[in-house]
Formats: sequence, structure tokens, C-alpha cells
Amino acid sequence: MLMALGATIVSSTAFAYPAGHSLSPGRAALLVPSLAFVLAAAFLVIDRHLHPQTSKATPMSSDDSVRAANPQPEQILLPSSAAARIFAISSDGIVVMDSNLQVTAVNPVALHMAGIEDVASFEQTPLGTEVGQVLRQAIRHGIDLSRDVTLGPVSSEQRSGVSGITARAVVLDDGGSIAILQDRRQELEMLQRHRQCSADVAHDLRAPLTGIQGCAEALLDGSAQDPKTNEHYLKLILDQCHRMSALLADVLDFSALAEDCVDLHFKRVDLAVVVSETVELFERTAADRGISLQFCVGDDAAAARGDARRIRQALTNLVSNAIGFSPSASSVDIRVFRRVDHAVLEVRDSGPGLSESELERVWQRYYRVKSLEHTHAGTGLGLPIVKRIAELHGGRAGAESSPGKGSAFWFSVPRCV
Repeated sequence: MLMALGATIVSSTAFAYPAGHSLSPGRAALLVPSLAFVLAAAFLVIDRHLHPQTSKATPMSSDDSVRAANPQPEQILLPSSAAARIFAISSDGIVVMDSNLQVTAVNPVALHMAGIEDVASFEQTPLGTEVGQVLRQAIRHGIDLSRDVTLGPVSSEQRSGVSGITARAVVLDDGGSIAILQDRRQELEMLQRHRQCSADVAHDLRAPLTGIQGCAEALLDGSAQDPKTNEHYLKLILDQCHRMSALLADVLDFSALAEDCVDLHFKRVDLAVVVSETVELFERTAADRGISLQFCVGDDAAAARGDARRIRQALTNLVSNAIGFSPSASSVDIRVFRRVDHAVLEVRDSGPGLSESELERVWQRYYRVKSLEHTHAGTGLGLPIVKRIAELHGGRAGAESSPGKGSAFWFSVPRCV
């Protein structure tokens, strides 16, 4: 019987129930988002059809994953074993209400959303109250409903005006209703991040474009007459173009790394060569700022297995940050050492350091420490790129810092034995 029911569900847009009960295709469409929800609804109807006179509560064992409340809070009803299993593995919240407007089943996900463990008190929670209202309206009006609900007056979703929890209630032919609760908070949070990233990129592009426009207008209207002034404006234009190119390169690079759209060429990498090439790259920049570059590569960590270009890119980002935040007449120390089966590349600076809260956030994309923005202009993607490169190599990234004592940023890659 169960296999026939499963075949019917998979092959048809109408969901067949015993004794002539059925849901129209329109109602069935609301059930599509969760196959577990569809099967749970079917099993509940079958269970009620086979046991229409059940009036006594069956005690629930302590390890049961599905709980249901009888009209009397102290009595618990348990759905069929198949439905119980489906309730337990569903990734969505499921709440069932009978024709007497009583909640008769709540699965663990819905309980977790409500922040409780006791089914009997589900409707006393802010979430349970709203879900109960949706179910009752669906039953009283005989229509299927879909509505956003909130977790409570103190929830971040309600403060921001965005719920993130959608309750879909479907009326059953026995007069009851079943609702699926879909948690869309992570999806909405990701959407908000994407919007914020777009706004940040637009903001970062606006500044250099404004500078380029001003210099170009000065050159065109004749404000710059002598060759030195012309050269000055042209250098400013070139600098701003480099700034925009770096920003766009970081954005595209991070997107590719985040979506795993890069081909990593793993082979033996000589970390001593990577470090020396990086030091040579920044030697002039550091000297102009009065900063000395020191490096040390341990013999037991000199070889790694990974993509040489990406490892060099990660180290370059750390060294660039260290030089940018370090004061003149200071040093930046690069060290490579062994940590178990990984090689750790660490860059230590003499900068102003970071607070604990700032240290937790620097790995977030587009995050920049506001108090240090005047010291070093960056895209806010350098450290997230470092972290992602380390992760793609099976390593990690981290940092140690405290205000006034500088910072040490590092990432690890597998050693090559």
C-alpha cells in the first residue's frame, strides 16, 4: 500500500488518499516544496481513516522524535510509525491541526523554531500563536493559505521587518489542516549580503571615478598649463585606474574562489622560493615607507603541496596589509614553520593591532576597520581571499592581535613529505 501511495505521489499531480479523499492539483502545488510534508500528510489521513474512533491517548516514549498534543495538554497522541519517521527527518517544520481546531502534531524542527521542547506549550509561543492563527483561518474558510510568520517580538527578523519563516497551510478533506514551516532566513541573509556587496563595490568605484573625472576636466579646460601639473594629473588618473582594476580583480577573484570556479594545480611547492619572490616584490614599497622585511623558512616546512600561484597570492595579500598598516621605522616578519602535517605561513606586523571584536570580523567580505581606513585603503576582500585559498587547500587561516601590539596573520597548507 505504501509503495502504491509513493508511486501515485511521484507520478501524478493529484494526491490520492483512501476512501475517495483527494487534493486538487492547485492544493498539491503547495505541497511540492517538501516531499516529506506530502508523505506526512498522506500518512496522517490514512491513520485517521483507519482509526476514526480513537479517543484514548497513547503515551509517548522518551526517545520518540515526533510529539502530538491531544485537546488535553497532558495527553499525547503519536502518528503512525511511518509518519513519525517522516516527521523526524523533515528539514521543514510541520504542524497539524484537526477539525476541532486543536494542534495534534508538531515535529522537532517546528519545536526548535519555537525554542521549546514541550509540544503542549507550542501554541503559547509567539511562533505557535501565529501558526495556529494561519491554520484556523485555513480551516474556517476552507482555503489554503501561505503567510509569513515571526519568531517573536524580540527576534532580529521582526526588528528588521523581515520574517524569513513562511507558513503554508493546506486544508485536508477530513476538515483539518496541515502546515509546513519553511525557514528562509539563511536565504534572505545571503541575499542581503549580496546587496550589501553590490553597494560596497559601487561605493568603492565611485571615489576613483570622481577623481579621474576631476583630473580629466582640469586637463581639458586648460587649468593645467605647465608640463609638471599635467604630469601630476595624469599620474593621479593612472593611480585611480590601478585602484579600480585592483578592486574589480579582487571581486572577480573572490567570486570565482567562493563558487569553486577555479582550477587548482596541486604539486610540490618550494615555500622558500614563494617567500623570497614575495619579499622581492614588496622590497621597494617597504623601503619607501622605512619598513624592513625579514623572513625565515624552517627546513621542516619548506615544501608544501598545493597551487603555487594561489599560495603566493594569499601571502601577497598578507604582506601588503602588513606593510600598509605598519608605521615607518618598523619591520614586517614573515615566518614559515611546521604545525603537525601542515606548513604555516605567518606575517607579523608592528601596526596598531585589532580588538577582539574586530579580529572576528576581518575575515568577512568587504569588512574594513573604520578606524584604520585612512591608513591603508583596501577592498575588504584580501583576507577573505586568503581564507578561501587556505580552505581550498585543506588548511585554515587565523590571526592574533591586540590593540597597540601589532598583528600576526597566518594560513596553512599541507606539507609535502
